[in-house]
Amino acid sequence: MAEATYRKATEADARALASNMREPDVRECWAAGSEPLGAALAGVRDSAYCWALEIDGELAALFGVVTLSALSTTAGVWLLGTTVANRHKRRFTIAIGDIVEQLLERYVVLTNSVHIANTDAVKWLKFAGFAICTPTPRPPHGELFSTFYKVGRHVHIPSRG
Repeated sequence: MAEATYRKATEADARALASNMREPDVRECWAAGSEPLGAALAGVRDSAYCWALEIDGELAALFGVVTLSALSTTAGVWLLGTTVANRHKRRFTIAIGDIVEQLLERYVVLTNSVHIANTDAVKWLKFAGFAICTPTPRPPHGELFSTFYKVGRHVHIPSRG
């Protein structure tokens, strides 16, 4: 199986990713009102934590978490992938699933929204145990996005009664 490694992401990674971004991710950026390079650079710049995932030494994705404060227990998670992720789907799926579980040790809730036309992303989110909400139109183009979230297993939600 291909080797997956993580490291801190850089602006150079954002530029490399934008030049080789998966087409569904490109469409999702535009639907959300961002051009792909701007979205990747903002992710690196604005995230509390931001990583580059490499598979066999090639950049497969950038992903990170955005929080309201250093004490926040909820994180907005994001990921933009390259065509390398498509070539190594199984390894990519396992690697990203592992990091989601690690993030849930730090944050109570992981959340964001997904362009419903990005069917591979929606399928992966469901596979990874995220709840997907009803799609709603999102500015600036009225494209349909669904909020998704996952609550860590260590969270106890008392029952009513």
